[in-house]
Amino acid sequence: MWRAFVYCAMLLVSAVASLGQEHCEWKQTGLFKLRHRDRVLVDHVIASHNVTNPTHCSMNCLSNERCASFNSKKQDQQSYMCELNSKSAAEAPGSLVNMTDGNYYDASDSKAVWKALRKLFIFSKKQNREIDPSKIQDFLALKNLHGPLASSECTEPNTRNSNEEKGPHCAVVENDRKKLLYITFVRSHLGYARKIWAPQSYISNLRPSLMTLPLTNVSQLIALCAASAIFATDCQDLHTRFPYLPSGVYKIDPNDGSHDDAYLAYCDMTSEGGGWTMCYTSDDKADPRREVTYDPAHPYGMDGYRTNCNPLEFNEIVFTNGADHAWFKRQGDLALKVKSSYTNDTDYADANGLWEGNGVASTSYLYQLLLCDDTFLKGFFVSGFIENTYKRCNNWSGDRSSNYYRLAAAKTSFAGVAFNENGHIALPNKLMSVGLRKK
Repeated sequence: MWRAFVYCAMLLVSAVASLGQEHCEWKQTGLFKLRHRDRVLVDHVIASHNVTNPTHCSMNCLSNERCASFNSKKQDQQSYMCELNSKSAAEAPGSLVNMTDGNYYDASDSKAVWKALRKLFIFSKKQNREIDPSKIQDFLALKNLHGPLASSECTEPNTRNSNEEKGPHCAVVENDRKKLLYITFVRSHLGYARKIWAPQSYISNLRPSLMTLPLTNVSQLIALCAASAIFATDCQDLHTRFPYLPSGVYKIDPNDGSHDDAYLAYCDMTSEGGGWTMCYTSDDKADPRREVTYDPAHPYGMDGYRTNCNPLEFNEIVFTNGADHAWFKRQGDLALKVKSSYTNDTDYADANGLWEGNGVASTSYLYQLLLCDDTFLKGFFVSGFIENTYKRCNNWSGDRSSNYYRLAAAKTSFAGVAFNENGHIALPNKLMSVGLRKK
């Protein structure tokens, strides 16, 4: 799992630098600052690398424990030579020499931060290193760590001085890179200290999300890396720990044990406050008690998406249809456990209490909930509590006035999916997803 930390942190370093190259001509790159243009440090080179992008120099330096600075030498339009130095220009000022198309970089932040980040990149050599809790607390004490990835002021060529080079020019706020360093260190070391590891197969699944995530917020990207190392009990747990985490598939472990039985589930981190563990998506029928395996061939939002919600506790439930969300909160907030709440044809909904409607759900009456495992109906079933009458999975008390949220029943007279409409009739099939959270 230490490889995952190194991967995440290197990706963050590269992301900061490459984002600047794609959108702006940065005067400062990644974790390093351009100290001398057309000058390089000689007599202290410990390694050389041919690269196609100068930002790779910073990654090479970070992964080499002896590297204190580097030279970037442009060879042609598509290649650069990175020279890693064992000393900085401040330590060996007499070793700086002039060189056209050669630039000198060294660490842009304080020694304390640099040393902290260095530890992260040498986990592979020192896996058994004990983390000093006081250092973690020092970093956690830092305030205002959430913010944009970089604050830049870009101007078009016609608004700049005519003597400037063509192309955008950006001024990068130094504090944003410090935030990146601090949060990376804290999140990674916390995961390492707890010795909570995700399997390598999960990290492989995570990498596409990391590569395609819009790089607009440091905290979101840091959270995604950190989530790869932590087994949360459900999506709400993840959302609480990492509020900037984007929606996606994550590994959860409701039993919070050895993690051998952890599994993948889609987490909706944005709808109605976020933190929803999405149980299934169907346009007809589903069997949440038995259909419990996530299949990448049926991603969330597609008919056939499933995961295991049976171990979860919940006091809120959401039904989604397209952009519409209807969610319900149990009065009293007492949580139910899914696997002990299934009902058959003899059980009424009274044991599950009354629920308040939110989102697109009508607020003119309260609701009742059934978790059906019956030959007549399966899945979560929410409907209005009308005339003080509780329903059963196979007996809907003739309720033809309240709105239903249900999958298709076995009888053709109650076929189709009901979403925010009376379901005491046959309806067309429509795609509906159901998710849970405990707050």
